[in-house]
Amino acid sequence: MEQKFKIQGVWTLTRIDNNGKILDKEIKKNTIVNNGLNLVRDFLGDVAVNAPKYIAIGTDGTGVANGDTELYVETDRQLGTIDVATPYEVTFSYTFTFGGPATILEAGLFDNAIASGSTMFNRVTTSKVVSATINLIVDCTLTISRA
Repeated sequence: MEQKFKIQGVWTLTRIDNNGKILDKEIKKNTIVNNGLNLVRDFLGDVAVNAPKYIAIGTDGTGVANGDTELYVETDRQLGTIDVATPYEVTFSYTFTFGGPATILEAGLFDNAIASGSTMFNRVTTSKVVSATINLIVDCTLTISRA
């Protein structure tokens, strides 16, 4: 019997003030890009690869394409906290803080802390206005299931 599996990604982007009050929350499906699919292939093929665990944000709202390899205008990248407590899911989380006003328009999950030479797993677009008093919690949840 042939059995297939799929990986679905969902990003949750939550704006909170400095007191922890939730201002708004957005849940968006993402696109696992071609290089992300190849990353899974390489992992399953026992090729030495780095796991995607770095969350990057940026300020370009260009639509997502399967061939994307990086954020269009990356402004920050941080190591996400990893949670595997739920069966068949992994969630990467990071709370970004800002020194001044900005509009975050894109996010992605990467396999390396350094932009140059890293592999993007997935990407999403959004529109979140942040500031020195408004932080952004970024969660990327990947769910593995039978197709």
